[in-house]
Amino acid sequence: MIREALDRLITLGQEAQKPIPVDVGDRNKVAFSIGGKIVAYDRSVDPRSHIVTTTEGFVELVNRFENASVWYDHGGIVAVLDDSVRRDRAYLPFRTSDKWGSVSALSGARWFEHKEFIRFLRVDLAGVLPASHLLDKIRKVKFENQAVVASEVRKDRESMGKEIASRTALEEGDIPDEVRIVTPMYVNPGLEELEYVVECNLEVDAARGQFRLAPKPDEIDNARQLAMDSVGEILRDRLTTTLIYQGRAD
Repeated sequence: MIREALDRLITLGQEAQKPIPVDVGDRNKVAFSIGGKIVAYDRSVDPRSHIVTTTEGFVELVNRFENASVWYDHGGIVAVLDDSVRRDRAYLPFRTSDKWGSVSALSGARWFEHKEFIRFLRVDLAGVLPASHLLDKIRKVKFENQAVVASEVRKDRESMGKEIASRTALEEGDIPDEVRIVTPMYVNPGLEELEYVVECNLEVDAARGQFRLAPKPDEIDNARQLAMDSVGEILRDRLTTTLIYQGRAD
């Protein structure tokens, strides 16, 4: 009889120490009641990463979370979906357009042969040149023995020969010293219609029969920052969170 009572007391004590799951109102915690005491542990769940391809999808995903923070730079946008634990994240990588790649890769040290330059304007910069028939003008330039028929110095550089310049002006208008390129930077849906201006200098090396198209100083950096300003404006207009920063989330 005494033995049975002792066994019963031991059993009751053991049962009292069994962990009983309880809800503490935090989905990131796992909690148990053990002997009347609440013990909570961080939930052991691997962080998730979501890759989104459209601006619309990214906005819809992030707006599902109340405590999200969003970071953006030239590589794309990152959302930390719960800023209190900084685990699950959503990514929208930026995909740059081929046209922007061609413009941003232009170097002041690169000179084009005549045919090469025509192809570059016709193929690589298709659709981003001003409506001034620049390609037609370049096609009509003729060099003799790698030199212009006659030459002149204009704005501290060697320019087209007077004879060719006169003929060009008569037929198509003079070749400009400056070219304004208007190009999209990204091809992501929701960003593909945003276009940016890059002012370039156009030079002709009469002696070698070559052309150079180079962005003016700081034009590439200015366009990239304007793109960041546009992205930031879109995010602030469409996201419910106010935790939006230009930079990188670590």
